[in-house]
Amino acid sequence: MNEQLRSIIAGVLEVSPGDIGPGSTAGDFEKWDSLAQILMISEIQDKMGVEIPFDKMQSIRSVQDFIDCVE
Repeated sequence: MNEQLRSIIAGVLEVSPGDIGPGSTAGDFEKWDSLAQILMISEIQDKMGVEIPFDKMQSIRSVQDFIDCVE
């Protein structure tokens, strides 16, 4: 798993990067709400230089979904 991606997600969710894995989902974290989702997408796009299409943004429900978007 990309360490930069893990770090971004952990930062937004205010958890340790070690708590983030590909199988982690929105339901695993109290702070993973719609605002956190938007912040994660924005930071991933800015810091990793990728563009996540709008139609994919709506279907992201897990860390694996983010991984699929940036690979």
